[in-house]
Amino acid sequence: MKEPAQRYQPYKNEIIKFSVEELAEIKRVSTGQLHLLGFKPLSCLKDYHNIKPSTFVFPSDKEVIGSTCVFVALHKSMLRLKRLVLSVYVRLLYIPVPRY
Repeated sequence: MKEPAQRYQPYKNEIIKFSVEELAEIKRVSTGQLHLLGFKPLSCLKDYHNIKPSTFVFPSDKEVIGSTCVFVALHKSMLRLKRLVLSVYVRLLYIPVPRY
């Protein structure tokens, strides 16, 4: 009999293993999807790039424990490095996500 498929993620000096079911549960945090496109220097952001108002994403420790701590660390790093995070948020699952 074949063993169930597993995925892994290297973290520091360890290999963290996930079952397919665990991975599906992790991805099912919310109905929307936030896709990280990358990090850019703040100097790349121009006024004319703004087509519509930005949406601010904020953490919720009620839904994901520790998300506030991670968010604060990311925000401080982005300010220190003078960078911005580029991402796309898709609210409904049936809308295709643009791939760049």
